Amino acid sequence: MTPLKSNYLAVSFTEPMKLMGVEVKIFTLNIVLAFFIIGILKIYAWGVVMVLLHFVFKMATTNEPEMRAIYIKYQMQSDSYESFSKITPSSNLRPNGFGRKEI
Repeated sequence: MTPLKSNYLAVSFTEPMKLMGVEVKIFTLNIVLAFFIIGILKIYAWGVVMVLLHFVFKMATTNEPEMRAIYIKYQMQSDSYESFSKITPSSNLRPNGFGRKEI
């Protein structure tokens, strides 16, 4: 008997898309910021800073490939624990006759 083939996705499909070793959205943000500072504000020394920043992003991406997705996921969480959640009228609908203080 031959073993059944397991279905799996190749690593290239499961990891985030990278450009020059950095996730595409972070790379795009770095390039746009560099063009803005260098092109519009005419601060040419920031070119060196942007190159160094690219290498920092590259190092962070190799250590944690899902870094941006993780930060965006945890950004949506609340800053503190709310022991009593706020009840909105639309989320707590009850049938007629089953409301509070009704017999």
